[in-house]
Amino acid sequence: MIADDLLIPDEIILLDSRGWDEQFLGFQPTTGFASPANQDFKRACDLNELVVTNRDATYYVEMTTDSMVGERIRAGDRLIVDASRKVVSGTLIMAWADGGYRIRRIQLLDHISVLHASHPDYPPIYCHEDGDFQFFGVVTFVFFPPYQPTQDEL
Repeated sequence: MIADDLLIPDEIILLDSRGWDEQFLGFQPTTGFASPANQDFKRACDLNELVVTNRDATYYVEMTTDSMVGERIRAGDRLIVDASRKVVSGTLIMAWADGGYRIRRIQLLDHISVLHASHPDYPPIYCHEDGDFQFFGVVTFVFFPPYQPTQDEL
């Protein structure tokens, strides 16, 4: 059996809204005419508005394998999954298959679904209608840290 692709937190937490601290951004309260640019930083930065279309059906998971490295998804990356999205052939999905949670690109055929990894060490998973397969959602966003080169690479 292959290791699970995902770490699913015990509790699903979406990012909380919070306002920006004006002093942190270098703005000081004025006693005269305020700069019009200050108003742009008073609005809360809310990633939910950017990545969530259906709050009740959206959750995040952490990738734990490199099975999708060809899609630039690596172990440690965070994925936003929307369970309300319709799955179509070619979609990147989260599913229960082959005894674990998987992130794969799905190919829908007549009576079978094929889950494709993007790493040569992970063979396709063939899911029959009566088999051990459950669709959980469509991957809508992937968050990953920027590449950090070593001193030798600089």
